[in-house]
Amino acid sequence: MIQKPAPAAIAALTLLWTTLTFASSLGLGETEILHVFETSDGLIPSPEGIAFDDNGNAYLSLRIFDGRQHLENRLLKLSSAGKLSRLANFGPAPPGAKGILGLATDHENNLYAAFASGDKNHGVWKVNRNGEKQRLYGSEKINVPNALTFDQLGNLYVTDSFPKAGEGPGLVWRYTRGSNRFQIWASSPLLAPDPINNPLSPPPPAPPVEAPGVNGIVFVPPNSIYVANTEKSLILRIEVGPNGNAGPVQILAGSYPPLGPPGQLFSPDGLTADQEGNLYTVNPPCGWTGIPQSAVVKINATTGQISGLTPVLTEPPNDFDFPTSLAFSARNQDRKHLFVIGIGGAVYGLPGSGAKLTKVGLGAPGSPKQ
Repeated sequence: MIQKPAPAAIAALTLLWTTLTFASSLGLGETEILHVFETSDGLIPSPEGIAFDDNGNAYLSLRIFDGRQHLENRLLKLSSAGKLSRLANFGPAPPGAKGILGLATDHENNLYAAFASGDKNHGVWKVNRNGEKQRLYGSEKINVPNALTFDQLGNLYVTDSFPKAGEGPGLVWRYTRGSNRFQIWASSPLLAPDPINNPLSPPPPAPPVEAPGVNGIVFVPPNSIYVANTEKSLILRIEVGPNGNAGPVQILAGSYPPLGPPGQLFSPDGLTADQEGNLYTVNPPCGWTGIPQSAVVKINATTGQISGLTPVLTEPPNDFDFPTSLAFSARNQDRKHLFVIGIGGAVYGLPGSGAKLTKVGLGAPGSPKQ
């Protein structure tokens, strides 16, 4: 299925990137708010995914929520010069559907988007620079496609956060260049949502919601896939075998069942890695739980040691509001910074500081394709 983009009225975006400057340099753990997504006419903007291409252009997935459903599911392109344009729009998602989620780019700078709609447009889509969309064969079988990553051979891996009954307790799917189709690649109870603490919900007055099992994903050369289990608060490693098959799912950080109160890893969501193989994730409910936590944490991929990258807080931070995804830019001046997207507490009925894009100083260059 190939779809050409419909004409886009950019003025209707009501997004003003007046403070956006990719060129600023931040020290380790320092933050800069690049943009706040403003609520307008009762509609709540809820960005979810972020990815960069080789030219330093950023791509964002943005849902427009009316309190019942996502009326629009947009792909936005933000050039390295700060110019915003709409690349594509997937239209509405039915009530209860997650809408547009994770993003990734390939080495030809095509964009890939996970669209969890449950209708005829459901699946993983390839989007070229002109906004033309093509659904990848077999992706319609993934119940809730969420986060995406490519390995060094060009194979695409996608997490299924809520697998269908009978398919496996928790799933990672793979789209291989040779077969050009999606197949289940890894399955394990460690990838599944938590049957005990389900739902793991935001604090009152927010309504209870189901949190995903396997969520963020990143490939680290030469042969490691790392994933985050949001509801079980785990970071997991899966070895890519010589024949491409998945090895056993192993815990790198966190513990299940929990050994005590949450520490610096609580409901991890998106996942990325730097050039040294260190992992980075976000704690979406940071500041809302009363538990001292950092919004962005670093994980040693050898030892599993977790350290806060941003200040430890017990109250909602201004720089982040339910952060979900993070990525590195390919531009030289930005390689030592993380770019973090937050969906905003407003989608849960919480008085947060607003969905936003935030830049974080890192100190080590990242892997822009992750």
